[in-house]
Parts: sequence; structure tokens; C-alpha cells
Amino acid sequence: MKSNMPEKKYPYAVCLNNASVPVHAGPGINYVVVEFVSDRNTPQIVEEREDKTGKCWGRLKSGAGWIRLEGTERI
Repeated sequence: MKSNMPEKKYPYAVCLNNASVPVHAGPGINYVVVEFVSDRNTPQIVEEREDKTGKCWGRLKSGAGWIRLEGTERI
């Protein structure tokens, strides 16, 4: 049975709604923060995953880690 959901295309860019967003080592707040990305950047997302609480995370194309996608806009 074919899904009616559109296929996700990667990579895609996101606009950050906060001045600084933490980058975690994995897809969840239980992973260590490895750095921050600023709103001057336009991060590229290459993969998405949900954490145990249902929050969506995106893996950065740069390889730096994962950001929470809540509070971002796909552009």
C-alpha cells in the first residue's frame, strides 16, 4: 500500500528562530551539547528522527550533530 505522505527530500535548509541553538551529539536532550549554531547560519538537514518524547530532531549536514527542529522553519 502506497503512502499519501510526500517523500522527504534531503538535504534541506532551515531558518533558526532563536539567536543560538544547541547542537547535540545525538537526537535528544539526553545527548551532550557539542556546540551552538547561530541564527546567522542556515543549517542543512540530512536526516530526521524522533526522540522518546516524540520531538523531531534533524542531523546537520556539517556532521556537527543534531538540532531540535521545533522552533525552526524549513526553507
